[in-house]
Amino acid sequence: MEQLQAEKLGLEVRSGHLEQLQAEKLGLEVRSGHLEQLQAEKLGLEVQAGHLEQLQAEKLDLEVRSGHLEQLQAEKLGLEVRSGRLEQLQAEKLGLEVQAGHLEQLQAEKLGLEAQAGHLERLQAEKFGLEVRSGRLE
Repeated sequence: MEQLQAEKLGLEVRSGHLEQLQAEKLGLEVRSGHLEQLQAEKLGLEVQAGHLEQLQAEKLDLEVRSGHLEQLQAEKLGLEVRSGRLEQLQAEKLGLEVQAGHLEQLQAEKLGLEAQAGHLERLQAEKFGLEVRSGRLE
């Protein structure tokens, strides 16, 4: 995800380690490459430590039970992470589906997201105008 552009979301990922993610519409901010501090005023997201030890999003009802995203529940988004490494993520409302533990194939019909290879080498989202030029979701 060396470069991800989403005009509608205003998302920008500067390098493969998500060193800087800016989403004006979502108010997301990642201060360093390891998501040490993520602040999203509009979403009410808060990460207290560098490993997502506690993520609270009142608007999204997101909850991370431990520092490695062992269990993430978002009722409004229908997101579910089955284990600590995002082995299976299902988002009914977003139509997101991850087939294996390393995001080998991500399909989001509603978002028009398509990952062509196991490392999200090419991600296309017509509705959001997302483009990932290269890189790996390291």
